[in-house]
Amino acid sequence: MTSPNARPELDSGDPDVQILIRLGCALLLGLALVAASCDWTRFGAIQGTVVDGTSGRVPDAIVMVIDQSTNSSIGFRTDSSGEFTASDLKPGKYTLAVRKEGFLSASRPNIVVDGHRTIRVDLNLARDPSSPVTPVKASEQR
Repeated sequence: MTSPNARPELDSGDPDVQILIRLGCALLLGLALVAASCDWTRFGAIQGTVVDGTSGRVPDAIVMVIDQSTNSSIGFRTDSSGEFTASDLKPGKYTLAVRKEGFLSASRPNIVVDGHRTIRVDLNLARDPSSPVTPVKASEQR
């Protein structure tokens, strides 16, 4: 006679037990794949400064970050010191394009962004010879 507290033995040949083992293995494999894929999609960033030909910082310049694989872009302006940061970028190749009235546009293609890293890219805008000269304040000099 069996005791009421006795546990039944698992028979590994039982089809129900085999199904449970397979489901457990599949669940563990799925969790491992999800954890691994999270590492591949970590984000990176590009930061830098936009300056003119005299190393004066260029505030309020329009910066475009273009994903070369999808052609999608995000845009923003440099701060009062000519600084910018584009964060939360998926790993890949990007083009950085900058423009400001009174200057010739500039771009830098093939910037490689890796996850977990911030890449520094400074850009130099040449003055547009056909535009009136706008002096850069001494406080905006590097």
